[in-house]
Amino acid sequence: MSNTSLPRPLRQRMAPSAGRAVGDAAPAISPALPFRLYMLLILMTLLNIPSRIAVIGMIRPTLVLVGLITMLILTARPGPEPKDPSSSTRILNTLIAYIVLSVPFVEWPGSVVKHGLDVFIKAVVFFYFTVQLVDTLPRLRTFVIVVFGCQVLRVLEPLFLHLTTGYWGSYADMGDGYVLERLAGAPNDIVNPNGLAFVILTAVPFLYYLIGGSKRKLVRLASVGLLVALLYALVLTGSRSGMVGLLVIAAAIIFRSKHRTAILLMAAVSAVLLVGVMTPDMKDRYLSLIDDGTRNAATTHGRLKHMMDEVRVATRHPLVGHGLGTSQEALSNEVGRYQPSHNLYLEAIIELGLIGTVIYLRFLGSIFGNLRQVRGSLASLGSRLAEDDEKRLFYERCTGATLVLVVMCLVFSIASYGLSEFYWYLIAGLSVVLRRLLMAEVESPPVAASDQALPERRA
Repeated sequence: MSNTSLPRPLRQRMAPSAGRAVGDAAPAISPALPFRLYMLLILMTLLNIPSRIAVIGMIRPTLVLVGLITMLILTARPGPEPKDPSSSTRILNTLIAYIVLSVPFVEWPGSVVKHGLDVFIKAVVFFYFTVQLVDTLPRLRTFVIVVFGCQVLRVLEPLFLHLTTGYWGSYADMGDGYVLERLAGAPNDIVNPNGLAFVILTAVPFLYYLIGGSKRKLVRLASVGLLVALLYALVLTGSRSGMVGLLVIAAAIIFRSKHRTAILLMAAVSAVLLVGVMTPDMKDRYLSLIDDGTRNAATTHGRLKHMMDEVRVATRHPLVGHGLGTSQEALSNEVGRYQPSHNLYLEAIIELGLIGTVIYLRFLGSIFGNLRQVRGSLASLGSRLAEDDEKRLFYERCTGATLVLVVMCLVFSIASYGLSEFYWYLIAGLSVVLRRLLMAEVESPPVAASDQALPERRA
């Protein structure tokens, strides 16, 4: 693929310095300011800092940071055009062009212009910023720590409030006047129980692979403690889709592992412990996935009915859809349900139509294409680096965590919206970065042992 698929300004960059990767629209921006601002943007977004500190919220920091980072990228001194074999950027550019060009033909173009485009742009910038700015291994490490560290903090905060003050944050109607209290995000983190379950599931693969795989016993012990806390919080959310997502993660980890028997045993013990801490009402809710005789079975049937409603709405305007960001409006007007679609794939058909959905699914598929190239690069790199080489281990573990995360997200999206949410675009950007950095490692000439610098001796 040619780098010309990017808008011309985004192809301007400074010449890559030694040791920097080449590839998918990735500039070697020497000043660290744009990258640091991007990390600040992630902190602001994931931890919802503007709602926690009113003074910061008044200046609209997210908008300011996006504008400032974009300006710094666009004004970077142009350099040589690197080869760009990834299709993710090209497909996303095509999707954006389709969304803009289809506005006059959708059911509610005014809603797209007024609301849909704004929310979508705030999401897709995470792809472009990740691809543009995460261009070295140290930056990749920092990026992973910041993103998934924030996710862990978002779970520990409401869990701490629950243990110390009895905080729950939400509830579910069980019928007959009974309610089930469910753990939601912290008061300043606007996320419902299913959303909190998703946050937990995004952190679990990286805790398992990156921290749990550490050589240091204290670090591994810390990872076990964090995993226990996260899994307990997942139980408290009462999220059935979250529990299904956890099963997907466990199955993916077991499938990829060389020690399947040991991990199966650990999974079985963990399952027994999780069931042991559930209240009878929580057990009833999770059993409603497979048992129609439970008290919570009615809500499961309601979710299936909603899905059929969404299928019916999607067939009303199948070609170009109702317009980006209009699934809630479409469902409200056509079936009387004032909620956005809770299925990513039906959401895409409702809003983008079949044409846009095909483009979007190709974008999701490109993530697997990137990870497939990563596996090939890792195989080539394996002949040059020792099995315990720190760089090789990080790439292998980060790739494994990303692959498990993508598989989980594909399944979780059956019960969750996400077309205009940032996480798919951030994950896609991460897959591009992994592919690009590993390609650079493979293409760089190996360093001879005689050329390696000896460590300095201290007096």
